[in-house]
Amino acid sequence: MAAPNLQYGTSSMGGYLAPDEVQSDFVMAFEGVPRFRQLAKVLNKAQASGGKTLINKISDIDTAGAVVAETSTIPLHGATVSQITLTLYEYANALDSSYFLSKVANMNVAEGVGRVLGRDAVATLETAAEAALDLCKYRYVGTSASGGAFTTDGTATATNTSALNSYHVGAIVDYMKQDAKIPFFDGMNFMSIVTVKAGRNIKDDSSFESWKMYGDPQALLDGEIGKLDGCRFIEETLIASSTGPFDSAIGSGTLTGEAYFLGAESLYELLLEREHVRRDFTTDFGRHLKWAWYAITGFGIVLDHAIKWDSAA
Repeated sequence: MAAPNLQYGTSSMGGYLAPDEVQSDFVMAFEGVPRFRQLAKVLNKAQASGGKTLINKISDIDTAGAVVAETSTIPLHGATVSQITLTLYEYANALDSSYFLSKVANMNVAEGVGRVLGRDAVATLETAAEAALDLCKYRYVGTSASGGAFTTDGTATATNTSALNSYHVGAIVDYMKQDAKIPFFDGMNFMSIVTVKAGRNIKDDSSFESWKMYGDPQALLDGEIGKLDGCRFIEETLIASSTGPFDSAIGSGTLTGEAYFLGAESLYELLLEREHVRRDFTTDFGRHLKWAWYAITGFGIVLDHAIKWDSAA
């Protein structure tokens, strides 16, 4: 994901400047990094009204079709329409600098600013996307290496005591297909975003290692680990840590990391203004420099199109 072309300009809040070197380094900080956002369906500003937009989701018909006698009237049944709301928010962060520092420092301050702001923007927006996915209604907990428990109210009620392995992946995929009836992410496969620890558990699993010997070695998405049991795995490294927001140490005993399993159009992003860099040089005749990244966007999910590998403690 890349930022748009940045130019010299003036906003309603005052002048701002985005030199080419800052733009370049800011964009480079985004290249190949976002995981959650690359799986989101992006809606443009034309689909937003008053800072919000609604997405309709229609259920299956409440009664299945059947044989109709020649003299009978075709029965009428119904389907339920539900909506999710995507709300726009401003996201931003800034750095303080000075004209003097830019002249005497033994490094290119502008380029350094671009890299720092870029990393912060990626982490901030990835965290927001993960927080939206965390609202999904389905949870699965590994109660042993060959057992697990599903919940459907958005809360895990059991403690995870197992590493994520091929048994659990199979149980989740089967549940998505048979019980939750979640549509495939790409028409053939589901998609999973995993922490480093959960990804390691998958990569060390014997079933995955056997598949890898004979499967297609070409990665189809940045950071993709491979495919197991009809599910493609992507490793999230930027916001995965033992303290969250994407937790690499959940449960007890054999600690594992969090993971999400996504179907089609699970995650949405309502993007009004893509992340970009601004520089305020209006203070003290340009001696006091302030650099910021800024974006207007928002995230939302279809609650029953994703499952989280989770734990109650």
